[in-house]
Amino acid sequence: MDVQQVTAGVVALLSGSRIAGRGGEPVELGALRGSGDGREVEGRDRLAVRQGGLRQSHARVREASNELRVEQSRQTIAQTVMSAMKSLQAELAEIGRLAEAVSEGEVPESQLGDVQDLIEARLARMDEIVARTGYMGSRLLTGEAVRVTTDILSGAGFEVQYPDLRSGALGLGSVDVASGDAAESLELVAEASAKLAAAESKVESELSAVEASLGGKVSELEGRLAEMRGREMLNAPEETGWLTMESVGSRISAGELRVAQASRGLDAGMVAALLK
Repeated sequence: MDVQQVTAGVVALLSGSRIAGRGGEPVELGALRGSGDGREVEGRDRLAVRQGGLRQSHARVREASNELRVEQSRQTIAQTVMSAMKSLQAELAEIGRLAEAVSEGEVPESQLGDVQDLIEARLARMDEIVARTGYMGSRLLTGEAVRVTTDILSGAGFEVQYPDLRSGALGLGSVDVASGDAAESLELVAEASAKLAAAESKVESELSAVEASLGGKVSELEGRLAEMRGREMLNAPEETGWLTMESVGSRISAGELRVAQASRGLDAGMVAALLK
């Protein structure tokens, strides 16, 4: 199943599954032993146990959903960084081509200034790429650690840190084919390209690991969703046999009662209402 489909399903399920009672009141087991015959008391107790299990399943689904969200964020960040690194390599390759042409004597001295202008334009473009490569407002390629929050309520998240890939940090500030040594400039470009290639290789490995982990997280979440759905369904005559309009009173409507009796299905909100 597609990761986005699973995530959307989790959001819909968690928002629609009402664990507390209608109106938000929590239900305690001790409060269930009210009036009614033994069959009703036993039925209520069964529902109370089911509600406890449903709460636990709900927590397990939320936990798995948060873990999946972390891996999705890691994947997005790694893909963003990888794309930027490939663009930087393309700019470096062009700078290297220009420096090599000067080093090989293919550029007349009168045009060295123009070639240097082209190189500086490429260097500025590299810095622009770095400046716009970010996640949730934080720059990713300036060498700083970035904190990514995946759950606002709990503050859960993770940190990522990538090398500073601005032209100056790569040692390209001294590239000068107009008044300097073109061979030295070409060497600086080669060193910067090697640094960038090493960083790119590391991100590729990170991305492969994240994508492999995503498959496991999706399977785990699907399993927990199935467990939660199973606990929302009664499928047992003894748990619904005591449900009558007389026993439920005004806690659920006659229509809801008919649906529950016919399908033996009871959503979390209805269970909570019956246990009031």
